[in-house]
Amino acid sequence: MKNKEKIYLFIIILTGIILILLQLPKKQILDGDELYSYTLSNSKIHGFIINNIEINKWTSQEELKKIFELNNDEIFSITSIYKNQARDVHPPFYYLIFHIISIIFLNKFSILPGIILNIIAYIILMIYLYKVSKEIIGKKESYIPCILYTLSLGMLSTAMFIRMYMLLTTICIIFTYLFIELTKNMNKKNLIKLSICTYIGFMTHYFFLIYAFFISLIYIINLLLEKNKKNTIKYIKTMITPIILGFITFPFALIHIFKGYRGEETHENLIKSNIITNFKTIYETLNKDIFYNIMPIILLIILLLIIYIIKKKKALNNKKTLLTILLGTILYFILTLKIIPILSTRYFYPIYPVIALITYYIISKTINNKHIKILAIIFLITLEISTQIKYDPSWTQKKNIIENSDTNIIYIIKDDYTTITDTQFLINYNQIYFTNEQFNDYKIIDKCDKEIIIKTDNIEIIEKILKNTKYKTYEQQNFGYKIKC
Repeated sequence: MKNKEKIYLFIIILTGIILILLQLPKKQILDGDELYSYTLSNSKIHGFIINNIEINKWTSQEELKKIFELNNDEIFSITSIYKNQARDVHPPFYYLIFHIISIIFLNKFSILPGIILNIIAYIILMIYLYKVSKEIIGKKESYIPCILYTLSLGMLSTAMFIRMYMLLTTICIIFTYLFIELTKNMNKKNLIKLSICTYIGFMTHYFFLIYAFFISLIYIINLLLEKNKKNTIKYIKTMITPIILGFITFPFALIHIFKGYRGEETHENLIKSNIITNFKTIYETLNKDIFYNIMPIILLIILLLIIYIIKKKKALNNKKTLLTILLGTILYFILTLKIIPILSTRYFYPIYPVIALITYYIISKTINNKHIKILAIIFLITLEISTQIKYDPSWTQKKNIIENSDTNIIYIIKDDYTTITDTQFLINYNQIYFTNEQFNDYKIIDKCDKEIIIKTDNIEIIEKILKNTKYKTYEQQNFGYKIKC
């Protein structure tokens, strides 16, 4: 990479980091899954919130915050990460990295460990997206897909989500680059690199396997058509070995994929879900995230590009690798749309950079006039900037619940996910009493010395409290019911 190219890439990366940091004030509420990133990475006891709290006992703010913090006695509890993930539905690599970064913020509950991890992943992603672009498009314009991805709302949505998806996106792009290198030279070094990347991807998120599978499948079909048996066997061994190793080192993956509740949801969705309905649900977010709010046009042009490459034999011979990546990405998109357990664009984040790359590839190869090409790029960038001005990225939300640290709260546990999501608000109260719907310990609140918040969806519990205590009235608030004498 020449100095001029390095400067361009540095400016793009710096711009991306600044854009991410500018979003931080908007991220005041965390999704329940994001909070699991803390407990699953750092909890020595258990990854789920209900196993970390004491039932039917008053808990202080400080005690509750410790559940999400990396505490002194948890620094070296690496085996806990493995055990926590065995109980959950994801492999452990992301949580290990999250745990290591959390050491910088020892005994503090902050969004920064997750954001820092995402920024590091973003920087690596940009370097490899540039390398992939250079292979697909050429040296002169290889930084433009990096610009298009960096300025997209999708990049910010990925970066603001304190989960493994930015890391997963980075690994998918590294895999893409290593795959391209392998197609040029199937030597031992390249085979080992791709195998290692596949193992890390597998240990980061199971959806990586879908991306790697489709690219590999198309490539293997191509090798078989060329009657290249030797390279076919080499490649299959390269891909199967890390997967077998993954199941050996983390055998719980078998349960997660085939028997766990997420695995069962995936299998059920494969048969029963409606792909058109799913697409309609996520269309708006997907469109503004990475399709510049002109998704139908982009998809139509991509379709025409595929038809053109296939019909033109010369183009096909020169662009087999591009076609493999393109078709692999499309198949990933279709299957993911069919099987996703949650109707969220998070599962499409890994292919956002590839979409940016393909979008620019279409511009670079279909527009010959230099000035029109520049105008087309400016038009896309303008759409991206206007989208950023008009919309906030996903996973950013300001607090809208009144905080009152002098008030006590009785929290009726509904389920683990709801509880962990609500805990970010509970830590603002003076004392928290976790209990269940069979709550009948009226003595703890019958002093009637101050107002108390009851967090429940069951109004019958409130009525029983009023009947059996000195409290006589209640009023509904943003976060539960306030009872008064």
